[in-house]
Amino acid sequence: MTKDLRDLIARARRAQEPCPPSDAITWPDNSGLDPEAAILADAQALVAAGFAEWIDEVPPPERSAEVGRGR
Repeated sequence: MTKDLRDLIARARRAQEPCPPSDAITWPDNSGLDPEAAILADAQALVAAGFAEWIDEVPPPERSAEVGRGR
C-alpha cells in the first residue's frame, strides 16, 4: 500500500508541474522527513487542495468483494 501511495503522489506531482501557480497544489518540503511522514505530508496536501479525502474505515475484504460485485 505504501508503494501505491508513493506512486499516486509521484503522478500527482508530475501532473501539477505544468499548472499555473494559482491552480497548483502547494506541496510541502519533505526533506529530512522519514518516508512515512513524507507520504503523510503529501497526502495532507492532496486533501487540503480538494483532490483527495480521508477515509476513516476500510471495509473488510469479504465486504469489499461484495461491493465489487454490485451487492
